[in-house]
Amino acid sequence: MLRRTFTLAGLAATLPATSQAAAADGTLRLIVPSAPGTGVDILSRYFAQQIAKPLDAKVIVDNRAGAGGMLACDVLAKAPADGGACMLTSGSIYTFPWLYNKLPYDGVNDLAPVVNVGLSQLLLLVPTQSPYRTVQELVADAKRGTPLSFASAGAGTASHLAGALFNQMAGVNLTHIPYKVASQSVVDVASGVVGVGFQGPAGVLPLLKAGKVRILAVTGLQRSSLMPEIPTLDESGVKGYELVSPIVMVTRAGNPPAFVKALGDATLAAASTPEYKQLCSTIGLDVHLQSQAQTQAATAGEFAKWRRIVALGGAKLD
Repeated sequence: MLRRTFTLAGLAATLPATSQAAAADGTLRLIVPSAPGTGVDILSRYFAQQIAKPLDAKVIVDNRAGAGGMLACDVLAKAPADGGACMLTSGSIYTFPWLYNKLPYDGVNDLAPVVNVGLSQLLLLVPTQSPYRTVQELVADAKRGTPLSFASAGAGTASHLAGALFNQMAGVNLTHIPYKVASQSVVDVASGVVGVGFQGPAGVLPLLKAGKVRILAVTGLQRSSLMPEIPTLDESGVKGYELVSPIVMVTRAGNPPAFVKALGDATLAAASTPEYKQLCSTIGLDVHLQSQAQTQAATAGEFAKWRRIVALGGAKLD
């Protein structure tokens, strides 16, 4: 039987026999709430390699794309609390309780953030053939009644919330076009099928380098350290606009403290390397590390922040 440093002797007194057997099989499932090739997927595969040795476990990446990430959250929430599963995800875990009247799991209490490893600003983009070179031009044209649409990675995703919040705060009415696959939404913006997009950097940067899209603004209050030449929406006249998603390692609630600490320590160690910083740079994410204590202390504020964003944007789905 394979030994896992955080499951055998230290947990024997707290877990039932069936959970001990499941946790002691030496496998840790790292659930990914998106398709292969996305930013979170790329980071997940990096962490899967890096945390395997310190956790003495075989880490398996399990992509569970669907419902804007809700499917993956539900899978994790219903996994045994035996140290056998975790998930790397974005701020969607904080939005679902406010987007939906009913969830298949308890959106506030079933999932437990462990450590924070990054921040993702979204990008407001248009195709290169678009007449808009600034946010001000886009807003002015929309207010004149020009019909415009924005593409998102799906209903309830951060890109949907970004567009809904933009509509509200800029005083415009861009029609929401949700996609089932994030990459297709970016391709359709690049080809001009949809005039405007809100999307994470990972799927946008290749098209930006190919000269197929133009970035008008980022969604944080501060400019991205990786794209300092791009203004924020706040600087572009949509005063007070801010939407930044944390990238966080999560487990289901009730996991043994020894497992949670070991997972957090291994994740932060992997995120403290030059290789991780370079990886984040290539996919447009800002490194932002928070310890387990800091992440837990910030959780209530994250829930409150995203509840406010959902309300301001009028993005509730049911």
